[in-house]
Amino acid sequence: MINGKKKEILNIIICIFLIAALVLLFLIAIIQSKKPSVEAAKSDLLPGIGTDYVDMIFDDSYVHTINVEISENYWTYMVSHATEEAYMLCDVVIDGERFSDVAFRPKGNSSLSAIASQNSDHFSFKLEFDHYQNGYTYHGLDKLSLNNLGQDKSCMKDYLAYHMMNEADIPAPLCSYTLLQINGEDLGLYLAVEAIDDSFCYRNYGEDYGELYRPDAFDIDSISPTDFLSIDYAEMFGNIPNSKPGQRVDILGSIINVAFMDVQDQVSISAMNYIDDDINHYNTVFDTSVFDIQKSDKERYVQAVKTLNTSSHPEDALEIDNVIRYFAIHNFINNYDSYTGVFVHNFYVHEKNGRLTMVPWDYNLGFGAFSVESAAESFFGGSAYDAPLDLGQALTDEESYVNYPIDTPTYVVPVEDRPMFGTWINIPEYRDEYHSFYVEFISDYFDSGKYASEYDKIYNRILPYVEKGLTFYTVDEYTEGSANVNLYNKLRAESILRQVAGNIPTTIAEQEIHYDTLLDTEDLDLGKTISFEGVAFGVTSAEVQAIMDAIAGDDYSHDSDGITRLLADLQTDTSGIPAILGRILGTSPTLQKMIIKAVMPGLFLVLCLIIMIISIKISRRK
Repeated sequence: MINGKKKEILNIIICIFLIAALVLLFLIAIIQSKKPSVEAAKSDLLPGIGTDYVDMIFDDSYVHTINVEISENYWTYMVSHATEEAYMLCDVVIDGERFSDVAFRPKGNSSLSAIASQNSDHFSFKLEFDHYQNGYTYHGLDKLSLNNLGQDKSCMKDYLAYHMMNEADIPAPLCSYTLLQINGEDLGLYLAVEAIDDSFCYRNYGEDYGELYRPDAFDIDSISPTDFLSIDYAEMFGNIPNSKPGQRVDILGSIINVAFMDVQDQVSISAMNYIDDDINHYNTVFDTSVFDIQKSDKERYVQAVKTLNTSSHPEDALEIDNVIRYFAIHNFINNYDSYTGVFVHNFYVHEKNGRLTMVPWDYNLGFGAFSVESAAESFFGGSAYDAPLDLGQALTDEESYVNYPIDTPTYVVPVEDRPMFGTWINIPEYRDEYHSFYVEFISDYFDSGKYASEYDKIYNRILPYVEKGLTFYTVDEYTEGSANVNLYNKLRAESILRQVAGNIPTTIAEQEIHYDTLLDTEDLDLGKTISFEGVAFGVTSAEVQAIMDAIAGDDYSHDSDGITRLLADLQTDTSGIPAILGRILGTSPTLQKMIIKAVMPGLFLVLCLIIMIISIKISRRK
């Protein structure tokens, strides 16, 4: 018989372990959906490239209309074979102007499967004007991304991120909202985003626009379930319920570190750490080059990385003013599905004349949404099984993200491991410039009323399309999601000003000591800004609820209390587990299909879904 104390510790260990597997499932899906598609082009000014498009499709004063005219056969094939990402010939009518023989394809990986599993054709897409005709563009624009606003209940995160970056005079993609139609029928509200390619580079860097890379360290095949399951989770997470006030418990970052332990070398290279002078050791970056590159380009990049990491003058390797402004906005947004997180992806690196800059990309998991708590609320919020995670006295996600320290903004990893930031933040001259820019930006963008005006404009512009069912979200979800993003931005601006003024510490270590200075987050709920619906191999919250009910069976109440009692009983008698697995499979067509398609992923998903249930055990104790 297990005594009470040991039983409680065992419960905690099991819960943490299972949550880890669940979150890993989410991360697998997200990584797969965001792997870069690299298409080489020559790094010379190509025919047709120009900038007239800036004041046309990216005029953000109204919602544009893009009508894709495509044969029914092509469209049917595209929808049923979306994961092939095959280009289809079409005509495109943009705000009444026709462009013929344009290439059109879905984009994404597991995200495509997730949407298809929901019997939807609301994919993200890409339009390539020059795919079939060299030099053919939309008023100088070679490629256009169409973002379906998935995972973001506010429908604003990418827009606001790019808007902030452009307001700060940082090279960033332009964007605007558009109604996407297929053969005249409304498909959905989309965010049209300037692709990071020739037109973007010409607009921002001139005719001789240098080289462009999109580092992405992670290959899904690098995940080792054996290594992941062999970790001592008791040592890693067992003391979480005993956490101290002010402590940050970054469960998600720790899990990622474990799951991808076999690719740390690739992570380091993608983060622009210097390895040695051998250009062949940097293929993790070079293989993602947007343009054709030569040996001399590789040597110049490696030399820039070497200078960045070994010189006491980072400005010799960086466009330093640009990089400082970039990180000021990036760290305001808190996007840890990017360079400053454990994942080192979802950004571009621009190199010209031996100097490096950052280019922002993909912020739908920004604004504090990248967390275990947000993922759990996405599936359990408002259900019979809803229960907060037990973080002891540690900071909540809201408290942590709103007050995240601007001088140590990296998630889990040391700032030294992210040299694009870490090499200059402790140089007084550059740290002062960084802090001063925050004061200037918040004054110009927030205190002036510009942000409030922009938010109100976008909220009201999107609302009619939500009401018509042209997004993934209900009106209530949109209203709550956008309100929480809005509140986060206001609180984040106030916290940063207090940090710069010295009233809140600017490092994690000091914030843990002086946690009583941290800004109160009021009623902020970041879990309401994100949706993981369908991301985990197409599984939805409704299906999770049904699976949990199946696990409870007829002998336990279908709520968190019933699941807690079931888990306690299973610890003393595991004989009921086979029957539970049988009920799960009988309830979930998604799992049945997965196991038929691939036994291991299916079994792993079963494990993760059981983990969802056991995670209820980590509820705040009264």
